[in-house]
Amino acid sequence: MRQLRDRAKNTFGEDYSEKKACKGMRYSFDFYFHDECTVVEVALGLHNPISEYERDIFKCLLAREQGAAIDQLFLICKPGGADRQNAPGPRAIASFVARNFQMEVVIIELLSGISASELLDRIKAEKLSAKGGC
Repeated sequence: MRQLRDRAKNTFGEDYSEKKACKGMRYSFDFYFHDECTVVEVALGLHNPISEYERDIFKCLLAREQGAAIDQLFLICKPGGADRQNAPGPRAIASFVARNFQMEVVIIELLSGISASELLDRIKAEKLSAKGGC
């Protein structure tokens, strides 16, 4: 994570990491790109039956309620995470959030041997192809 945070800071020219999500709570985002209304969470456990999927979504919704501009949540996960979150339950949650809160949930799987720079490039490419934004 430290290497990813350092590379992101060098790539973007600003430190977008570990941003507070909500006042009065200890929630923070791994990365919050306020100018693009996008949160990026490194959610390596998404391939597990119980993961941070719902918590990360609710963290974004709570932050929005306090005035944060968030239109997209990118979840970076290990291989298998996208398949797990493509099950009916998680798909229904993502659809509910899109329909009722106009917030898109995007899953990006890490590939074996991917570097921090390549990961940032994938996020940029997904961001450009995704709908919405500020």
